[in-house]
Amino acid sequence: MHGFLLSLLNVVCEMAPYLLLGFFIAGVLHVFVPQKFYANYLSRCVRYQVPDIKVQNLRQTGK
Repeated sequence: MHGFLLSLLNVVCEMAPYLLLGFFIAGVLHVFVPQKFYANYLSRCVRYQVPDIKVQNLRQTGK
């Protein structure tokens, strides 16, 4: 058990700089990019988008 916790701590310490950089970039985007930009970008029709009917069928069947 001690070896597992030591390995887990090692992985978390190696990931920490990348996580902090990602949180920083997300914060900058949240402050400086208006939400309307995201709404317009994410609500566009995308060519390779999964049709909503297939998603609803998956929800109903539980797969």
